[in-house]
Amino acid sequence: MSREILSSRAFENWYFEYCEAERELQDAQRSFEVKKRDACLFLFSAYSKWCTGRFGEILRPEQTAVQCEVEDPGVLFFDEYKIGSSLRSVLSQMLNQVYDERFGGVSKNE
Repeated sequence: MSREILSSRAFENWYFEYCEAERELQDAQRSFEVKKRDACLFLFSAYSKWCTGRFGEILRPEQTAVQCEVEDPGVLFFDEYKIGSSLRSVLSQMLNQVYDERFGGVSKNE
């Protein structure tokens, strides 16, 4: 009988630890999403101000062949702010994601 109680308690302890770990993971995922969103908005705010000052409007950071009026504004932005190549890919994705959310993935020029 003692063995059944010990076994039952061990299972309950394990299950409690499992639930706590799962809750911590969900909290961490929510926190990550909030921080990622904050970083995206901060980056896009800086890009928007720069782009408006330089081109008079907000251009899609990554130009398509059809839009090719200027070199990719994102590349010019990164060059001007001396952002290293190791960050450019991630930051480009973030900029394009926010641009697509705000303008529906369509260039304002079209």
